[in-house]
Amino acid sequence: MDLHHIIYVSKGININQETIDDILQTAQSFNDAHNITGMLLFIEGKFFQILEGDKAVITKLYESIKSDQRHKNVTTVSAHAIRNRTFKGWSMRFNAIDEKEFTELSGISSLGALFSIKPGPKDNVAFVFAQKFANKSFPSTSWWDRPAII
Repeated sequence: MDLHHIIYVSKGININQETIDDILQTAQSFNDAHNITGMLLFIEGKFFQILEGDKAVITKLYESIKSDQRHKNVTTVSAHAIRNRTFKGWSMRFNAIDEKEFTELSGISSLGALFSIKPGPKDNVAFVFAQKFANKSFPSTSWWDRPAII
């Protein structure tokens, strides 16, 4: 397997709880069937997503994601080969947070800044943020399990 990740941000269009539930149900089912792992954050109307899996499979999925009418301004933040999965066992973890919490967790001053980042070195800010999840204790198990209110 040619293991890769894709990290992207996008701006949601008319997103509500029903939309999020549909996205998650579809993603978890598809990802389970295609050995894709990752996470999705919904941050004040914007998405931050990390996909991991075989390069050809996640590239095809990402092309489909980019054409999804539920969001716009899909921007690739990082796309690289990886040695190991950060989100092993997570077909698609999800949480909805505000911009302040995103900044505190990620160290990224503004989610909006990621819309102008050029996918570059593997150690860009989004990739560094993704690596914080590698030990599965960040932010905490209970953080992932709390109800996400849209």
